[in-house]
Amino acid sequence: CHGMGADQGKMPGEDFLLERELFEHKLACLFPDDTQIVRLVVESKPPGKLDGKLDVETDEGIAVGKIIYDGSRSSYDASGYSLEKRVFLDTEGCPLGVMSRSTDIGTSYEWFLYGTRPRLHGQQPSKEGAEAAKSLGKRVHFADGAQFYDWASIKDKKMSPMKRFGQDVKVKMANGCGGYSPTDRYFACIYPERDVAVTRQEDKGGACLAKYSSVYHNTQTAYERYELSVAPGIDPALMVCIIAFCVDV
Repeated sequence: CHGMGADQGKMPGEDFLLERELFEHKLACLFPDDTQIVRLVVESKPPGKLDGKLDVETDEGIAVGKIIYDGSRSSYDASGYSLEKRVFLDTEGCPLGVMSRSTDIGTSYEWFLYGTRPRLHGQQPSKEGAEAAKSLGKRVHFADGAQFYDWASIKDKKMSPMKRFGQDVKVKMANGCGGYSPTDRYFACIYPERDVAVTRQEDKGGACLAKYSSVYHNTQTAYERYELSVAPGIDPALMVCIIAFCVDV
């Protein structure tokens, strides 16, 4: 986080966001025109039929999709470790991506992001992604023959939310061969006010800013809200998944 204002405890302004023309596949084509800053709101809501959800909207209140998550302790892998999963759905309930937390070992949290579209030409479907989707059971409807592809690894150290400032969340992208890039493609810095700034490592420029606030939905419980500004050329759906990783659910 050094050099990004973390030492002063303040998230940078929008001049931090760098316009790019990237010829890369997107997790989802949420906005055909990516030549402008994309403004989104990701807000946690009280649990419904599923264990909980994050609503994703434009800053004008137009629904983009939602992320539902399974935080139940009834999901375990073969070694008996609890797994958590999140699914990013569009407004019609079709899955855009699945996030699955790796076995809870060591000093880091690591999530794997699987998309319903290949990240690279010729990329083969991921067995792990299919298993992650399958484990959600009837909670989410996946079309027959739906396939999932490795997209990213998102990782940080295990710290309580109030001790995470200055912490880098590191993102490696899938290499199309069952592994991930040797170097981090993005990293997200969490600030004392729980704001998040995402940097693209290759050019050290800003990819996304997420301003944190808390809201109350007629309850005593505070729910998290992030106002996202995504740099031109950057995949907004991927940024939503990175910010969702930072949400305490």
